[in-house]
Amino acid sequence: MYIFPIKKSWVTLLAFLLVAACARSPESQKARHLESANRYMEKHQYREAVIEYRNVLRFDRSNGHAIRQLGLAHYQLGEMAQAYQYLLKAEELVPTDLDVRLKLGTIRGTRGGRVCSGPRARQHGRSRAPWERGHDSPGNR
Repeated sequence: MYIFPIKKSWVTLLAFLLVAACARSPESQKARHLESANRYMEKHQYREAVIEYRNVLRFDRSNGHAIRQLGLAHYQLGEMAQAYQYLLKAEELVPTDLDVRLKLGTIRGTRGGRVCSGPRARQHGRSRAPWERGHDSPGNR
């Protein structure tokens, strides 16, 4: 006789918990991605860190920490063109960051000062940073 009301309350509770878990605020999602990205960087798992930092930029396009760390992660992966774009933006945000300036100098030195330039880069849209092309904005996902 009381079995049905008990089952109904459990189903209601389960449905409520499911809705609550799915309805995270954008700020909490950004914080979760940032925390994951920082952990990946500490473990030298740069590919995973890149994914998470890009997720952060989906919520906050001007997050200086994510921009800087994306540049450093791409640098560690040997992806110098991508690293250069993010590190250049990070240098604009914090010109006194010596690590960023050192990495930029290294990239410029190994590439003869030419990174992401020339007709071929412009043809493929690489002359602008990803956030300037709109790839990391929340509205484009």
